[in-house]
Amino acid sequence: MRPAAGKQRPSLMRIAAASTVLVLLAAVPLLAETSLSTWYQSLMRNDGKGSCCGSADCRPVDYRTTANGYEVFFDGEWKPVPKEVILQRHDNPTGRAIVCIDHLFRTMLCFVPGTQM
Repeated sequence: MRPAAGKQRPSLMRIAAASTVLVLLAAVPLLAETSLSTWYQSLMRNDGKGSCCGSADCRPVDYRTTANGYEVFFDGEWKPVPKEVILQRHDNPTGRAIVCIDHLFRTMLCFVPGTQM
């Protein structure tokens, strides 16, 4: 069946552009904890590449300690925390574990253990 006169099928470019926008919007948290943004921005990466992130990239998470180290729960599953991203901070104002994630690549940049289990 052909489209009615005057109606065009959406071009593949429009569909690709719309899909890209939806993927990028899905990767950004809708609610960022702005009251803690200064503390989040003070978190510095162990590899010397600057700040871990801003408040939109960091969030409290559930965590556990295993025989192999820490694991955090995000994206619907338990994921191991790489040892090189663990920060030794004792000034965590949330009391909960904090993970900072690069949303584009879905990788952990920093992890601050919680002060409560």
